[in-house]
Amino acid sequence: MKTKYFILLILGIISIISFSNCNKETVTKFLIEVDSIVMADTILLSEILNVELYGTIGNTGCYEFSNLEIDQVDTTIIMEVWGKKTESKDLDCPEMLVSLNGAVVEITFNNAGTYVIEVKLPDDRKLSEPVVVLSP
Repeated sequence: MKTKYFILLILGIISIISFSNCNKETVTKFLIEVDSIVMADTILLSEILNVELYGTIGNTGCYEFSNLEIDQVDTTIIMEVWGKKTESKDLDCPEMLVSLNGAVVEITFNNAGTYVIEVKLPDDRKLSEPVVVLSP
C-alpha cells in the first residue's frame, strides 16, 4: 500500500513539473539594428536635439522595443537601443514587420561644441553622426 502512494506521489510531482514548464515564456534581449538616424546637424544650446531612429526590430509580433540606454563619454553621446523577443509554446506570433518608425530621442546639451551621436549596433558596429551645438 505504501508503494502505491509513493508511486502516486512521484507521478503527481512529475505532472506538476511538466505542466509548470508548458507555458514558460523566454524573453531574449538584443541590440536593435538601427539602420539610420535623422537629426539636425546644427542646433542652439537652448534647443533640444531630436534624433529620429529607424530600423527593423523583428519580423513577428513577438518582437518589441525594450529600452534605451544613453551614456556620454566626453563629446560622444552613446545610445544602445534594445529590443526583446518573447517566446512560448502557447504564444501566437503573427507575421508582421515591427520597426522603430522614427522613434524620437530628445537630447539636451550643457555646453556648446561639436558632439557625436553614436548608436551601438550588433556585432560591435556603430552608426555615428556629428552635431554642432552653438551658443545663443
